[in-house]
Amino acid sequence: MNNSNSDGNLDIEEIAEYIASASQKIVNEMKKQVDNHSGFEEDVQKMKNESLIEQQKHQEDFNARKTQIKRKFNRRR
Repeated sequence: MNNSNSDGNLDIEEIAEYIASASQKIVNEMKKQVDNHSGFEEDVQKMKNESLIEQQKHQEDFNARKTQIKRKFNRRR
């Protein structure tokens, strides 16, 4: 952006190109940030779902064991 016309002023086209280039860089960076955030949210949701599935499995195992113990206890009475 060091080019200038004979009177020392920057060329309007040069300024416009610089602004367009800088604007595009900003837009691209913002898109990356949005994509990263979306990916993060998806990962968090996936982990929550996996955690719920694991929790349900352990609850089912616990309930089955509890029922088994109750039956043994009731048979002894």
